[in-house]
Amino acid sequence: MVRKSLARNVSSKQETIMKTVLITGSSSGYGLETARH
Repeated sequence: MVRKSLARNVSSKQETIMKTVLITGSSSGYGLETARH
């Protein structure tokens, strides 16, 4: 049970980081490259 909630928390954090990278990096071109994949 604890592991499941931990994994969910980590994945949601990763998702937030990815979204932030896409948003902040789109102007520099890095976000566009990431969004392409």
